Amino acid sequence: MQAEQDYRGGLSAEELVCTLQGLLGTEQRAMQLTCRYLADLADLMESRGGMGGVGSMAGVGGAGGMTSAGGVTGVGGAGSEAHRNGIVLPI
Repeated sequence: MQAEQDYRGGLSAEELVCTLQGLLGTEQRAMQLTCRYLADLADLMESRGGMGGVGSMAGVGGAGGMTSAGGVTGVGGAGSEAHRNGIVLPI
């Protein structure tokens, strides 16, 4: 779906604030869930001693850890199994 299809022009200041609060809340929740699922994937890969069937997954660079605004920690750290396999997605 195109962003323009969801955009509503001509909102009042109060409507803009409410809309922005809703969008930011949705974004934060999505990031928290993303971090939780990435942590689950890292745990699964570590327990299987390798990629755990996701060998075709392309990694994204960066050596840092991953923490969402809500404090949920995902994969990270230079010594983690996910980092050694090139699957580190810094936020």
